[in-house]
Amino acid sequence: MKRKFWGLNYINMVAALMFAGIGVYLGRPGIVVISLAIFGLGLWTKKSFRKLASPDLALWYRFTKEHPELKKEKYITWHYGTNESDCTEWTEKVRKGEITGVSYFVPAFPHESNPQPKAGEYSIILDWSNKPTCIIKTVGTEMVPYKDITPEYVLLEGYNSVEKWQRVHAAKYADICEKLNIVFNEEMPILFEHFQLLYDVNHSEE
Repeated sequence: MKRKFWGLNYINMVAALMFAGIGVYLGRPGIVVISLAIFGLGLWTKKSFRKLASPDLALWYRFTKEHPELKKEKYITWHYGTNESDCTEWTEKVRKGEITGVSYFVPAFPHESNPQPKAGEYSIILDWSNKPTCIIKTVGTEMVPYKDITPEYVLLEGYNSVEKWQRVHAAKYADICEKLNIVFNEEMPILFEHFQLLYDVNHSEE
């Protein structure tokens, strides 16, 4: 169906240019205007179909076919980590249910493009090559000082102890503080996002 539409769309665009040329030749500005308007509509449709064909939107379409009440909801896309190995490892843990949340260093939010997560938001997690892997929903957020983090919080990210979580995150937070020209201290707030896995790219449709 899509290929058939594309073929008709290109034929219409070529025909529109031909009629525009005829309109110029005959000195009929009305024909030129209408023909160029049809050509412009074809370009807009082409852009819209490219967007519709994007992998993350295709996954969202599959998901909302089963949950039509969510069709008007918006979503964001993001991926884990700063390298392919970490991205793959953490994404797979989310898909297996081993990770049910993520932490954020609050002082960095004003300097980042991504907004602070809020309950009720939907996300599509991408792999390192920007292909969609799964859909999650933010079900809640909690902000706590670094010094008050408990095992329950770090378990959200798959860590079995606060000490192990701190070994991984303390150096990263210190580096961020250095870049922001501020001094790291244990009173600084950490935001923990709780999320729920809703849909996996390998979900089998009945």
